[in-house]
Amino acid sequence: MNEGITFHTFRYITYHGGANFITFGVHRLYFSFSLLSSLLFLTFYKNLFGNRVLKYFLAIVFTSVILLLKSKIAIILLGTILLYRSVQVFKSGGVKERVIAVLMLILVFCGAIYLLRYRLNQSYQQIHSFNESKEGSLSERFQYNKCAFELIKESPLFGYGVGDIGVVMKAKLAKYKFTYLLERGVFDPHNEFLKAYIGMGIIGFMLFMGIFASFYYHLNFYKDRLILFYISFVFIICFVEPFLSRQSGILQTFFFTGLFLSENSKLIGNEGYS
Repeated sequence: MNEGITFHTFRYITYHGGANFITFGVHRLYFSFSLLSSLLFLTFYKNLFGNRVLKYFLAIVFTSVILLLKSKIAIILLGTILLYRSVQVFKSGGVKERVIAVLMLILVFCGAIYLLRYRLNQSYQQIHSFNESKEGSLSERFQYNKCAFELIKESPLFGYGVGDIGVVMKAKLAKYKFTYLLERGVFDPHNEFLKAYIGMGIIGFMLFMGIFASFYYHLNFYKDRLILFYISFVFIICFVEPFLSRQSGILQTFFFTGLFLSENSKLIGNEGYS
């Protein structure tokens, strides 16, 4: 403590930051996504803050927290926002703005690689042990998906009912002796689309997909980019998390979707929209 912040303490903070955050009972992806939603505001509302220093300060804080939490999906989505913003700067900005945009992209990319290197190495090692009952986000999702696809094959038309998803998933996990997942007590496919199919069958699955299709059909890319980005992010997250069937996911989705839709009319034709 007397030495202050050293390289070793910095490495400790960056290495354990995401794990320590989970001990508070908050999922890092769900929290990171709320910050990503705020970054979308900063990206598409040029005049949201009159003070540019405050705007960039908030953007740096949000970006830094997302990187420190080390959610792989969240960092990929963060890169998408930064890449989109950089393209906009290259289209309309000057030389100074372009240089800053490139430097920011390089800085965030290098920071992401540094912070994620351990988790990426874990994922690579898990590729060779998908069927082993071991801890690891990638192997766990493979095991969940394996059980989910088998359940879908057994009852493709009507599913098993939303209330019985946990029961049938637990039975499949026991069949393949995925003891680690059984001990965790979480019997969820960790995929919103597979969960919808298991619970409601083909008809319910098609209706669920129709929600996203309706958004993409009715929204205009040039006028509704903010909402399209947000809905696309939710769509991607649903492949790795039961995002819309968990309270921490559905509440923020309803909140931000409603907020974006209510403000969308102000964006159309406004110079603050980009």
